[in-house]
Amino acid sequence: MNRHFLIYILLGALLIPSTAEAQRWKLRRYEAGIGIGTVTSFTDIGSPDFGLTTFFDTRFNACSHLGFLILEDLSVKLDLNYLMIGASDPETRDRALSFTSHGFEHAVRVDYTFLGGGRTFSSATFNRRGMVNNFGTAYLYVFAGAGGILTKATVKDANGEEDIGNIGYSNNMHWGAVIPAGIGFRVSIDAYFDLVLEVGGRYTFTDWIDGYKTEFSQYDDRYIITSVKAAYKIRNDRRGRPFLFIKHDRW
Repeated sequence: MNRHFLIYILLGALLIPSTAEAQRWKLRRYEAGIGIGTVTSFTDIGSPDFGLTTFFDTRFNACSHLGFLILEDLSVKLDLNYLMIGASDPETRDRALSFTSHGFEHAVRVDYTFLGGGRTFSSATFNRRGMVNNFGTAYLYVFAGAGGILTKATVKDANGEEDIGNIGYSNNMHWGAVIPAGIGFRVSIDAYFDLVLEVGGRYTFTDWIDGYKTEFSQYDDRYIITSVKAAYKIRNDRRGRPFLFIKHDRW
């Protein structure tokens, strides 16, 4: 047998498993995630210094998402989050107002992985036939999108009573547009589960998240979400149909 021909065969045998592994993401294009985290708000009620919100003005969120991989490093997600937002005026303010707002955030976003996977940093295990597993593979990504938030706030005065008489207070439900943007880090636990950490700011087009607005209000309300989520990757067939909707499992 020609020696060069034999070398081509050996090279092909080594490259085929790697090529197949590189395409495995196409068989897990869907994912669902759920988690918890914190919400830090920047509103009219609270710290007068934008960006210097106290620890006590941080509240809770429960987050979820549905995602689809467009490309190996590009995905689109639907975020559905429950937010508890709140803050209190510091002692330097004489009005002593506080608020608690319950919100439902809904947004569509795009995630772009710029660092990670087998390309950059990974603890994946390999042998002569290719990758044995991708456990511990890490990814760093950025995201941005658009959506909205529906909120209902309660404002209280210095006595802890609802400040109904305040002309700047509205306890009705309000909706506002939201632009989410941030950065995320995820680690593959196994073939199906990833652990995800995200930090993202929310630029809004509403000044009613805290239920309070006066003629002196200069900025729309904003907030930052930090979350930890578990993401489950759903297998699909070669036609792109999720495993949940495939009648006969041939895998």
